[in-house]
Amino acid sequence: MWAAGLHAIYPSFIYFEAELLTDFLFTLLLQLTLLCYLIFKERETQRFSALTGLCLGLAALTRPTALALAPLYLFLIWRNTQRAPDGIKHVLLCAIVAIMTIAPVTARNYYVGGELTLVASSGGVNFFIGNNDSASPVDAALPEPFGASWTISDMVGLAEKEMGAGLKPAQVSDFWRDKGLEWIIANPAEFLIRYLRKLNLVFSNTMFSNNRPLDEVFHNNPILRFSPIGFSVVLFLAVWGMSLNSARRRRASPLLAIAICYSLILGFFFINERFRLAVIVHLIPLAGLGCGGLLTLFYSLTMKRETPKERISPRRALKSPIVKGILWAGLALIFSLVRFGQPESSGKLRALYLEGNGYLSAGLYELAKTPFRQALAEDPSYPRAALNLGVTFYLEGNTDSAEFYFDQELTYHPQNPEAHTNLASLKLDLGDIVSADSFSRKALLIRPYDITTFRVRLATLRGLGMNDSAGMLLMSGEELFADDIRYWYERGIYSLDLGNLDQAKLSFKRAVDIGFNSSEPVEYSDQSFTRGDRERRELVSIFARASYQMGYLMGSDGRLEESTIFSSRAIMADSSLLEAYTNLIISYHMRGIRDSALSTYLTAQTYFAGDKRATDALGLLVEKLGWRNLEN
Repeated sequence: MWAAGLHAIYPSFIYFEAELLTDFLFTLLLQLTLLCYLIFKERETQRFSALTGLCLGLAALTRPTALALAPLYLFLIWRNTQRAPDGIKHVLLCAIVAIMTIAPVTARNYYVGGELTLVASSGGVNFFIGNNDSASPVDAALPEPFGASWTISDMVGLAEKEMGAGLKPAQVSDFWRDKGLEWIIANPAEFLIRYLRKLNLVFSNTMFSNNRPLDEVFHNNPILRFSPIGFSVVLFLAVWGMSLNSARRRRASPLLAIAICYSLILGFFFINERFRLAVIVHLIPLAGLGCGGLLTLFYSLTMKRETPKERISPRRALKSPIVKGILWAGLALIFSLVRFGQPESSGKLRALYLEGNGYLSAGLYELAKTPFRQALAEDPSYPRAALNLGVTFYLEGNTDSAEFYFDQELTYHPQNPEAHTNLASLKLDLGDIVSADSFSRKALLIRPYDITTFRVRLATLRGLGMNDSAGMLLMSGEELFADDIRYWYERGIYSLDLGNLDQAKLSFKRAVDIGFNSSEPVEYSDQSFTRGDRERRELVSIFARASYQMGYLMGSDGRLEESTIFSSRAIMADSSLLEAYTNLIISYHMRGIRDSALSTYLTAQTYFAGDKRATDALGLLVEKLGWRNLEN
């Protein structure tokens, strides 16, 4: 009862339950695993050893780190059986059920990727994040130039660039795991100091988050703000509950062992509040024991009995076990309240950065400028704040201010590939091809696997008239961007410019076949202006233009029915593409389907009613087709 009450009012559980993350489901499944084990401990039945394995397997599907607890649970099951043969049976049953639970995911991974990955292949990346020269104990950041804005494509691209070959997801994970191990072996003392600091942070009363300042969020929420329960309180009560008597310690020792085991695992990565929830759920039952113990102590000290023998005197109540319990609980409280070293947490600045990106994504450029400027006022070197402030000006057409902030980003982060790419794009817009050449070349050297960097470099080479170099660049990216619609569209345009219509058709057809739905979504909040919602709109636009080009080329070949199909697709994807309407009208007209041609013309005329250029173009088309009496 006490444990349930503590869990119900613990602020982090209230907050994270409302977030669309796997953490809350993960902690729930860990609690169910613990419950099934505790019932097994009392009854020793096959049903609950199997249920323990089932819940543990389900927890591993939400977060693979749960698998690290499997050996501990198997040991506890074996140790808590009366007879060794029965213990072996229960251990095997638990393990088999857990394996069967994750087996469908493992089989799917093997079928799709051709490699044996139990659940996910992100462990190596997360391990490296926590173990490198610039690792922060509380931030999911890579060394510069990527910082906290890295993407999976960065991890894959950097690994493949160093290995000189394409890698599967598990191989990428192994690559970064080995990098982390290399750092640990080369810096054992530094690793030990950082590891102990992270363990201290696991048990700290301070909440850390890699994407928002939770202290500020909780302070502004009346429900969370006045909650009397924090990690220090839970830890104090848990240690107090463990120290009350030896029988209780024996019963509660598995919970403490699991909490310590998971804390030791977290020390190899990085620490934040939602990762720590798995530790808290194992301490709260112990804290519940502590609550009951405090109530018993209070009752013993204040309640008067009818007979002196039944009355417990204050002197007797305060002797050994209680004093020892207070001592140990007090030490735990001090350990939780005192931080050994200040982690370089940028939660507040990151919150401002994300707020600015949210406005930027919504097209609210003036609102976006304020949080970016606030972040820069506190830290002019904060990664990508100047970059995205420059983006707001760039999208408004203020190239001078955009260039100023892009340059500021490079002043503090000279290897930031996005700053080089954005400056190259800006210089292309201004017609400064020489500067664009310099910036795009540097960006491609740093991030050759990024499609935006690739396209800007390609545009620069074509602007310089270096068609041979542009062709070589396109050929070099065929394997790297084989499933990216943007690559095939650029290749089609290049072939079209060279007059190679057959190759253009093949490229545009590949782009249309890939479509825009197959491209992986990218979270805007950690990226520059080429990502997220803007990228999604760009992909749709490219699909429409590739469809239009296919319609045009099919029409030129006399394949009018196919021209009609592709032109219609283009309009469905992007109704603002005037060329697609023109193409569709001509296709219908040449096929003798005048009603459809006229209907398309009237639709276009209505859509572009306020656009003089478009209405003039439609008028010329009507004259060219020799249409008369359109009002009839």
